[in-house]
Amino acid sequence: MCCSLNYYQHFPHQMTRILRHKFWNKSFEEKSAHMLDIPRSLHRRDCNYAKFVTFQEKDVCETTWYKIMGISRLTYMNYK
Repeated sequence: MCCSLNYYQHFPHQMTRILRHKFWNKSFEEKSAHMLDIPRSLHRRDCNYAKFVTFQEKDVCETTWYKIMGISRLTYMNYK
């Protein structure tokens, strides 16, 4: 589970595969730049405690974002 709203469980599996494939086919510099941009684009929604990223025209929590991309929590937190 990612948060109380279970964004990760409801995110389409096919879209997850496509997004993960696009991310991991980038160069190291592009992946680093992309991961560094995510914490800057976090926002809160409806006074909820979780922070969200607008991703593929949907708001997903940040935990869902790094799970979709196949990044470990430690790596994400180091970049954050």
